[in-house]
Amino acid sequence: MLFINTFGGNIYVDQFTLPTGNPASNTYRGQGTVNDGNGFLSGGSNPNGMQVAMNNTNSLGMTDTEASGTASALHGFEPFVAYGDVGIPDARASFGIAASITRSNREVSNQWLPGLGGGFGNLGQIPDMTTIPGDQFVLVTLQILGDINGDDDVDADDTSLFVVVLIGM
Repeated sequence: MLFINTFGGNIYVDQFTLPTGNPASNTYRGQGTVNDGNGFLSGGSNPNGMQVAMNNTNSLGMTDTEASGTASALHGFEPFVAYGDVGIPDARASFGIAASITRSNREVSNQWLPGLGGGFGNLGQIPDMTTIPGDQFVLVTLQILGDINGDDDVDADDTSLFVVVLIGM
């Protein structure tokens, strides 16, 4: 789990390992500067070059009571996380991913990706995710770099598709 928070113009990144039946462990990955545009982290243990950028100038999008303007949001949050930082062995792996927002009082909000479905308020400081039906994550399968047609093989078929794009056919 990546725990990313901002305070006083800085962004702080901690990575937690959440093993089943054992206590969590924490690695501080470093800090950066909000709105600086580069995502570089310093002052922590960051052997794979994790980057986290936050553009906090967005004044559009969702509020605490309304989500109809989300498509108008132009700025936000972007992470770069190397496979090694999350235990993915290679580019053919699948993994689950979710994102949520924690409010200033450390309460987990109902702003969650993927969505939790209707009817959920903020989830509290120690949410019990077993009370929410279904999975609270999306399964992502990575493709091999260059495998344009998604057949797990980089070959002439992929090259042909790439050439078609280049010449505009």
